[in-house]
Amino acid sequence: MLTTQITKRQRLLQDMRALLEQSAPQFLEYTYSQAYIGDTYPDGVGKLNALLSAYKAPEDALGTALAALQAKYGLSANEL
Repeated sequence: MLTTQITKRQRLLQDMRALLEQSAPQFLEYTYSQAYIGDTYPDGVGKLNALLSAYKAPEDALGTALAALQAKYGLSANEL
């Protein structure tokens, strides 16, 4: 379960990086454009916004595992 969450998070970070790298050249083009007034963004920014809007934080698998260990073995927080 924890490895699945790490893999999903890594995939999300790779997707974010790809979208940002795709948008970077377009932002650089805007800096040299006399007509650009800040009213548009590269296509990747909209895709990144959609990706981040759909993102749900994963449940705390580590916290759940620690709580289960504490309950099963009667451990206190100091013993972990």
